[in-house]
Amino acid sequence: MVSEIRKRFKMPTARLETLADGIFAIAMTLLVLSIEAPSPGTITSSLDFQNYIDLIPQMSVYALSFILLGSWLNHHIFFLIKKTNTRLVWINILWLMLVVLVPFSTSLIGSYSQYPLSEIIFG
Repeated sequence: MVSEIRKRFKMPTARLETLADGIFAIAMTLLVLSIEAPSPGTITSSLDFQNYIDLIPQMSVYALSFILLGSWLNHHIFFLIKKTNTRLVWINILWLMLVVLVPFSTSLIGSYSQYPLSEIIFG
């Protein structure tokens, strides 16, 4: 009886959409933490470009990750569906669990891009 009710139970998608929006916003904001500013004292003048050039790989990975998370717009296209069930909710929860790992993997590849494992984790 309970399983039959569960199969027929449909709920609006608005709360799930709001949760996804919040998680994407936080993950996109946390990406900036993967960019490490040069240590104090390493820049002695405005002409000391080497420290700024060293930031290029981190900034590139940040931009790529931000664009990757921008794919969240596709999530909204998916939610042209007006009702969902618990199975679809849990699939989305698991997907969002992977989304929140993007800032960590961005930081990892930004700092340790020479190691293949960091590339695997980022991928």
